[in-house]
Amino acid sequence: MRPQITFLLLCFLFLFSSCYSLKVTTRDAVPVSTVDGEVERSKTIHLFLGTEKIWDEDLCDGGALAEVRIEPNFLQSLANVITLGIWKPITIKYKCNEPCNN
Repeated sequence: MRPQITFLLLCFLFLFSSCYSLKVTTRDAVPVSTVDGEVERSKTIHLFLGTEKIWDEDLCDGGALAEVRIEPNFLQSLANVITLGIWKPITIKYKCNEPCNN
């Protein structure tokens, strides 16, 4: 009886391990669509052993970011758990701000 309860508890924790998200939005942001008509873009990054990623690339072709969301999915959380935190893939979804025409 005891191993079954432990197994159910682990399954419950595992299924709900990726329920967190982070959203950062700029004030008075006006998201602009891409050439293909998409408003939201995404990029997957890979972190290893607790390293941090510093953005050194231009994601919005010279424009500012309007919104950034980080929502790990089930498979990314699974990879993080299986590798004991050594490898953590994260998908970042972002929207670019409409350029100011002054």
